[in-house]
Amino acid sequence: MRITSPLGAVLLFVTTLCPVLCAQRGDAAVEWQKRTSAIDYGAVPVGKHGLDELQPGEQWRLGMNQATTWRTELPLVIGERVVPPGRYRLSFAKGGEGKGEITVQGSGHALGGKGDVAFGGALGESKKPTKALELSWEPDKKAKVNQPAALKIGFGEHEWRGDAVLLGGKEQKLGKGKLVAFSVPVKLVAGRASQPVPLATFEKGKGKNVERWNLVLVGDEPRLVPWGDVPTSNNGFDAIPAPSESSIVKGAMQVDKVDGAPEPADDAVVALAAAKAGKEGLELTFAAGAEKLTVTIAEPGK
Repeated sequence: MRITSPLGAVLLFVTTLCPVLCAQRGDAAVEWQKRTSAIDYGAVPVGKHGLDELQPGEQWRLGMNQATTWRTELPLVIGERVVPPGRYRLSFAKGGEGKGEITVQGSGHALGGKGDVAFGGALGESKKPTKALELSWEPDKKAKVNQPAALKIGFGEHEWRGDAVLLGGKEQKLGKGKLVAFSVPVKLVAGRASQPVPLATFEKGKGKNVERWNLVLVGDEPRLVPWGDVPTSNNGFDAIPAPSESSIVKGAMQVDKVDGAPEPADDAVVALAAAKAGKEGLELTFAAGAEKLTVTIAEPGK
């Protein structure tokens, strides 16, 4: 990724002349309901330049050497969008005054090609300057169903902070695999016509042979999309391939209104009401406020 700012130049200098330090990796991880979301990054040391020298819109690879990657076993709500489980590559860009954002590269493929998710936040001075790039999570310890958490980037005198919500989930056996249905906010499902929404994951196999799919609503069409991954060649900076059409399973969804259902509360979440596997595939019923969603889709891997 090309960078022309002084910050980019100093990172290139350090990467070339400090191989031992550049080999250091950081791991920013957060866990919720026994599922982990972790960012692996190169802990670039701080020089004379900082994040404030990036020009608006200019991308930084957010680390050094191997690409910075994010593997999450649970979905995260960021603004009005949801990052599905999978593995993604990250980059950082300065926005307007006092703003910056992380691009979750590859997340668009996992969401039906609707564009990568942008993780926005505030960029300012740090109360605790760092000697190297530091990424960390600050979870809300009082959470019960879903967990709000802030992601922090510390680099010298500057700090970026963005807010997300980690979604809880309930696991059960289904057919020849395992289903995890997540506590997705009802308001996001109600707005699925504008933004794809992942509801669950389905997996089959064990160890190195495990296969995983996200159940994503693209409008009113349910799809089982293979978990995203990033390349390892070229230090992880080759193009991220989209899943093949043959690997995506498309199904049907029936939407029924629930008579007499009250207006859902602001914090209401979707709940899996029933799940079964048969000759016709998987049939899942979700209670989503004033709607009942019945998804019928072929079981992948058969």
